[in-house]
Amino acid sequence: MAIDRVFEVFPGTTLQSDHRAHLYQTEIHNQRVFLLKPQTYMNRSGIAVREILHRYEESPEHIVVIYDDLDLAVGRLRIRKKGGHGGHKGLKSLIECLETKEFLRIRMGIGRPERPVIVDKESWQNQIVDYVLQPFGQDEQPMMSAALKRCVEAIALIVVHQTETAMNTYNRS
Repeated sequence: MAIDRVFEVFPGTTLQSDHRAHLYQTEIHNQRVFLLKPQTYMNRSGIAVREILHRYEESPEHIVVIYDDLDLAVGRLRIRKKGGHGGHKGLKSLIECLETKEFLRIRMGIGRPERPVIVDKESWQNQIVDYVLQPFGQDEQPMMSAALKRCVEAIALIVVHQTETAMNTYNRS
């Protein structure tokens, strides 16, 4: 959703669209920017990112990864310069494939479902997967729309090397 919104605000061209990834090129503040949507399973998304970085001779320090986060309230953003995977399988794949934790990330809060009082671990994990894959509810859509707008604004700042400004502006509640 975030990549789609960036591409709406900063239109460009499609460079690749296949089973591994959708890759777009655009320009933000006179800077060439590639937008990548891996089409692999999330826990293998690092493969697609590594392939594109290699093809365009870029390093991980030049990427911004946008991902969903259960531990942030719906619509909250959190920008970090580096870190671990925190149990997120997509980030784990990136860290393994890129062999570094040194890349910028934008966490987008999707909230967490309420855990039933009695539930076994496997059933709870299945409920989490279902929750992550379901569309946002009507009450959540305005919050996510606002978050996507803020995400695009943050990316525009990051592209012009104003990461600290983006962090100070968008990490607030």
